[in-house]
Amino acid sequence: MHMIVLAPAGTYAMSGRLRLSGRHLLRYGLVTAGLTAATLVGLGVTLRALGGGTYGGAHLGSEKGLLRPPSEAATVLAELPADSPPRPREGASILETVRARGRIRVGFIADQRPYGHVNGRGDLVGFDVEMAHALARELGSRWSSPRWRATSSRTCSRPGAWTW
Repeated sequence: MHMIVLAPAGTYAMSGRLRLSGRHLLRYGLVTAGLTAATLVGLGVTLRALGGGTYGGAHLGSEKGLLRPPSEAATVLAELPADSPPRPREGASILETVRARGRIRVGFIADQRPYGHVNGRGDLVGFDVEMAHALARELGSRWSSPRWRATSSRTCSRPGAWTW
């Protein structure tokens, strides 16, 4: 749309036939403001007539659950255990170590909507939680997750704490 307006205006300006009139600019501005105001008022009246209702997004978010069934035996810990997971044996891949141990530890920072948070029912939900369940199902293992009250992953990490 802008090109349709700018092309003739540019052509007139290049040929020297473009004349700016304060009266025409004022009329353009008033018509534009009037039409904008009329559109907004009309939209408001229409939405009120249709019964706008109330916003329930916060309630919906607090009651959100998992989209898929959880993997078996997921454990949410109150804090990170003092013991670090055993180190992988020499030459073993991380994947082999997780499968042999049968448990994967996943960390979440508390109240990081929509990634990981506790809903109104007390369940740990969110995108990262869904991914942890999917990973545990795919690996055929269980997972555990400590809850964090920290501002970043750097402040809640401890050497060796998240070794698979």
